[in-house]
Amino acid sequence: MFWGCSGEVRTTHPAGSEGGPCYPNDTCDSPLSCFSHLCVNATTDVDAGSSGAANGAAGATGKGGAAGVSGAGATSSGGSLRGSGGGSGGRASTGDGGPAPSSGGVDGSVEVDGGEAPDGGPGAGPGPTDGGTPPPPSPFVVLGYEVVDAAHSASLASLVMVSASPSNALHIFNERSQVDRAVTLPAAPVAVAVDPAGKHAAVAYDANVSLIDLTSGKLTKTCPLGSNAFDIVLTNAGVAYVVPASDQWVPLHAVAFDSCTDTGTSSTLWAGSHIELHPSESAAFTADQGLSPSRVDRCDLTRSPPGCTDAQGQADWGTYSYCGNLWMSEDGERIYTACGVTLRVPGDVNSSACTYGGTLDGVTGVQHLFEAGSAALLALIPLGAGDGAIRIHETGYLKHVRDHALPGFPTGATSTAKSHGRFVFTTRAFDMAYVIVQADPSSGALHDFGVASFVP
Repeated sequence: MFWGCSGEVRTTHPAGSEGGPCYPNDTCDSPLSCFSHLCVNATTDVDAGSSGAANGAAGATGKGGAAGVSGAGATSSGGSLRGSGGGSGGRASTGDGGPAPSSGGVDGSVEVDGGEAPDGGPGAGPGPTDGGTPPPPSPFVVLGYEVVDAAHSASLASLVMVSASPSNALHIFNERSQVDRAVTLPAAPVAVAVDPAGKHAAVAYDANVSLIDLTSGKLTKTCPLGSNAFDIVLTNAGVAYVVPASDQWVPLHAVAFDSCTDTGTSSTLWAGSHIELHPSESAAFTADQGLSPSRVDRCDLTRSPPGCTDAQGQADWGTYSYCGNLWMSEDGERIYTACGVTLRVPGDVNSSACTYGGTLDGVTGVQHLFEAGSAALLALIPLGAGDGAIRIHETGYLKHVRDHALPGFPTGATSTAKSHGRFVFTTRAFDMAYVIVQADPSSGALHDFGVASFVP
């Protein structure tokens, strides 16, 4: 099997046979099943814990940002995305021995034999990477669940996603093998964060937070939270910092998983702010939504309780807009915001003020962004009508380098729908990109989220 230039699935196997395309009515020769428009043997090709996923109903998406082209529009499955016009909040599986959900499974991935590549290579991957990151088995995987939020573990080479439909679960999706491990969650997730080491994830719900061991694929602890939740970060020390979703001026909650102690900050933030952890873990930065002029706050995590103040110390107040979302550079020296404006972060992270650091070339809105610092490049998904491609910029002077169109979302053996980018992640070498996409509402796709993998 291989993929044509337009993104359609092509195969050397006849329709209805194992490895071949499904019939037009989405059926296959007995005893095969149709999954992601391919005929597979459900008794041998479906990963453990995933049975029943293909029939799971698609539900509401979440914090990923704009639905279609707007900050809070309706998804094709009736849900809504929580971006508030400022883009996504994502930052970046259950597997082997991890507990499978009790509701029939939530793993929407299927391991399918890719057949022989035209050049005799290792299957239907997106192409060689010149000795770098190997391509995955398939350039596109349709997921059997709706992605609420997503993060990334570089050390485990995995996407970490949370879903509330068809069931509440955290997914650890290996970028290279495309094995998707699902961990059952006790409630509908709101946000997910991965610690800097990439070994643990924290999931926020209304009134609770959970800690998940990403290596074993097990939920290890759930602690009470003295508020609802909007966004979350996690330190290597096992402390989750949570921004509440509602009210007006609210404290930042610090939940220590070893004791389940919830400590609020002495100062307040605007509810519904997005939060990012500085690589030093000594500070966190937030971007408010709904205030004019907008601002970025800095929370000193070395204090107990942490204290939060305007990161610019009133400098340039009202001069620049930040559009309610932000992403941290790999080295912690720059903050990228959803308006394309950047801030320089001082070496003494909690003392000196941040200053204006330039604006991303030609960018007016960002859905999601990921920087590969060692490659001096970043990839971003534009907010709005341009979300069918990723933009690539160099990080030295923020200049636009090139665009890369997203592959079409498979809707049949030879047909595709437009893909809208929701979250983008890359390898540190920037030799592979992994984009979580959503099919255009006009496709009518029941399972409308997928992962596209390609050389950027």
